[in-house]
Amino acid sequence: MINEMVALIGRVAIYSLMFIASLYFVNQADKSKSRGKFIFLSLLALIIPCLFAAFRGEKVGTDVLQYAKPYYLGALNSSSLQAFLLQGSAETGYEVFVFGITKIFKDFTAVLFFTEALIICPIYIVAIKNRKNFPMWVTVLVYYMIFYIASFNFMRQSIAAALLLLAYFELVERKWLKFIILIFLAQLFHNTAFVGIVIILFGVWFYRIRSKQLRILVFVILCTFLVVASQGWQNILMWAINDVNILPRRFITYINIFMREQDQNSYYFLLTKSNYIELIFRWILYLIPLFCCKYSKRKLNLYHSANIILLMSVVIYTVLFVLFHTSYAVRATWYMEYFFIVWLPMSYSKFQENNVKIGVVYRNTACMFMAIFGYWFFGYMILGWHGTLPFYFSF
Repeated sequence: MINEMVALIGRVAIYSLMFIASLYFVNQADKSKSRGKFIFLSLLALIIPCLFAAFRGEKVGTDVLQYAKPYYLGALNSSSLQAFLLQGSAETGYEVFVFGITKIFKDFTAVLFFTEALIICPIYIVAIKNRKNFPMWVTVLVYYMIFYIASFNFMRQSIAAALLLLAYFELVERKWLKFIILIFLAQLFHNTAFVGIVIILFGVWFYRIRSKQLRILVFVILCTFLVVASQGWQNILMWAINDVNILPRRFITYINIFMREQDQNSYYFLLTKSNYIELIFRWILYLIPLFCCKYSKRKLNLYHSANIILLMSVVIYTVLFVLFHTSYAVRATWYMEYFFIVWLPMSYSKFQENNVKIGVVYRNTACMFMAIFGYWFFGYMILGWHGTLPFYFSF
């Protein structure tokens, strides 16, 4: 018991020191008036979490030994990119990335370092884009509390999710070329990115519908489609694999697993109290801002479509969790969940307004940060979501 408590205090202290150091430089960069100083401080802020991710132990994050290390070793021993691509079954973008980093640095820590860089840099650009609406450190803090440790496991999918979040802002700003490039890159890093692309486009389009009647009609059609799809999801996925080649053939394995869902001994259907806690926290993180923001009069129209996307994420996750009794639902909604990085800072800025009583501001701020911290502390520090416990360094 004492040893467990010491270990808990140790990992909380290690992560906290890293987060505080990085957020300090983020905040200083945000306040900086000099472009050169801004770039320098931003680099310091980003290097810290990348180094932390790079020097973690190989068993911190399930997918490190599942595919990251094997692909590194494969690239190290391959004579050419073509030969390496013929060996692997992952997405082309990830394979080219691993091959390039491996051949340049010949060090696995470099692969982990630049993997985290590919995730956190798009998040940081999102923070920069929104610095007039809310402080950059709040955006980065939300990423650290909810997604940073998960990126130790969902590496390929986290890269794709971060790219899609940035793509959303390019879409809202009508920067079509950047949007197309980003969604193309996201698809190159994970085949399921097209799910996030479709929902992002739907969310933005749905928000721009001005007719209440048309919105209701679209909602009814969507619900009908989801009911029908739930009955024939196997056929839809097989169509995506065989006819349009959106998904790789390895997804047939997942289809077979979920068709045999009565096999409750399968890893995919072993629900624990940890899974239920994660579901509850998702709803808390979504609903608390709704409660807090009802006191605000100012509207940030830019984010309404983001709210729609995030609501769809929470609802879809809950439906899949209940229908299939699987925690693997998180894979289907991971792209939309990254919109918490927008939703929570947006709500923070709204209840910081001058027309809100100071007591309400303190209460709302405390509620939001307690929810975020609770998600991180109970989920990652105690329950070890994503196979990230015990934490240790590779040196």
